[in-house]
Amino acid sequence: MFLIMNLKAFIFSVLICFMLGVNLGFAQNDNYKIKTVCIDAGHGGRDPGTVGKNIYEKDIVLSVAMKFGELVSRNFTDVKVVYTRNKDIAVPLYERAQIANSCKADLFISIHANAVNNPSVYGTESYALGVHKTNENLKVAMKENAVIKYEEDYDTKYEGFDPSRPESYIMFNMLQSQHLEQSLEFADYVEQSFARSGRRSRDVRQAGFLVLTKTSMPSVLVELGFITHPTEVKFLKSKSGQEKLAKSLFSAFKRYKLGVERKYNIVKKKDLPKEEGVLFRVQIASSSKKMKVFNDRVKKIGDIKEIFINGSYKYMIGEVKSFDKAMVLLREVKPVIKDSFIVAFNNGKRISVSEARRMTE
Repeated sequence: MFLIMNLKAFIFSVLICFMLGVNLGFAQNDNYKIKTVCIDAGHGGRDPGTVGKNIYEKDIVLSVAMKFGELVSRNFTDVKVVYTRNKDIAVPLYERAQIANSCKADLFISIHANAVNNPSVYGTESYALGVHKTNENLKVAMKENAVIKYEEDYDTKYEGFDPSRPESYIMFNMLQSQHLEQSLEFADYVEQSFARSGRRSRDVRQAGFLVLTKTSMPSVLVELGFITHPTEVKFLKSKSGQEKLAKSLFSAFKRYKLGVERKYNIVKKKDLPKEEGVLFRVQIASSSKKMKVFNDRVKKIGDIKEIFINGSYKYMIGEVKSFDKAMVLLREVKPVIKDSFIVAFNNGKRISVSEARRMTE
């Protein structure tokens, strides 16, 4: 029987991997923007989620989700906010992913609250899809996945997946890499944001959540706190606490959006030989691997150019035709990047600054 269940789980994982096999990652162009975010308030309707004293998980997460979405809409008018539910209704897990995919969301955030038998445990957790590395992570995934049992004919819909059987989770070995890097990045921003607001962060984790398996974009499941903790539950129930949680999620979203758009919109000068004449730039970094994060103060100075030279990636700001103008730019960059310096090119070829000065003077 165990081998049969493992075989079913393996076939299920192969089918899902096939469906998600198309490369659905970030658009690699110079106009990439996060245009749509899908916010998923967990549970709902006849599925209350975790139940505390005079409080249901479904109500807490819906309130935080709506407040979070309002902050996004108010501060980023170019971003479309899509909710999997905006009232107390039941939405099957597979439909939540369908909603995110059909609106072509660039980010999916599923919001939940946690519970354990030990009332002393408290704090936030953010999960990306992956293999549960601890029994604790597996238990959280099992709890959240158990909601499929509220759905009619769930055994058929989810191809025999049983959320209560550990062997059903072998499929996540194959699924974890689809958008893992971006998902972990956003999850890390969420936990950092919670920590800055004074919450106890239990860090970023990985586990097998069904709601994340069929989404075709970076996806994260956030546990806002523990309803089973006597002090934390008061915070989760309060209006001020829910507003604070929504602001933390928005802060993480803002950081992620601006960082991703900057990362994927770096001007790539692959046609350097077509440049004509002498140009001066200010180099701010060099690496054997592509860099992803730059100081926000540097970004405000100007566009960052990525140039591949002699086996390494060089990152530069500016493009001026005189050394004096380059010095002005360097004085602006130096307080932020102390090791920055002026470099020069002639018709796309790197030359010494002294030679470039002689040519321009």
